[in-house]
Amino acid sequence: MVEELTGAYVKRIFENFDGEWSIDRKIESRTSSSPSGTLIGTATFVKRDPTADEYSAEYLYLEEGDLTFQSGFTVKAKRRYVYRLSKEETGGHEKITTWFVKVDNEDEVDYFFHDFVFLTDNEGISLSARGSHPCVNDMYYCLYNFPSESFSNFNIEYLVQGPNKDYTISTKYSKRWD
Repeated sequence: MVEELTGAYVKRIFENFDGEWSIDRKIESRTSSSPSGTLIGTATFVKRDPTADEYSAEYLYLEEGDLTFQSGFTVKAKRRYVYRLSKEETGGHEKITTWFVKVDNEDEVDYFFHDFVFLTDNEGISLSARGSHPCVNDMYYCLYNFPSESFSNFNIEYLVQGPNKDYTISTKYSKRWD
């Protein structure tokens, strides 16, 4: 199965992000300083021309939803990232990376968030990818789970730990076909 995770397979996963997804997120805080809550909304991967020469494809990720805290208070929330597919290099393979966008220009790439390191189970049935990102003294550990080859749904889980943060963010993505 490892051979399938290079080249065309990674590209296929990237291409399947295209379009609109329903999202259902649960935030579980283990500290009193950060509230727990849920977010229901949509995420759209908008295909655009790559903004750097070393990438063959790129999506602007747009997320909007209603964030409801444990107290019942609800606010509108939004988030943006850029997902990139690197060009295949001689002897290597394409790689998916995620980037933060600039605060003052939400369409422009700012700095690196994480890359996808693909994993399979022993049977080659389940596919996942992991990544990580240091944030000052805290660490974001990310796990993507692709439960089927149809890619009509996937999950992302962030475990955030450090002296300032301790929470888990679990998000379920379901492809919208309408």
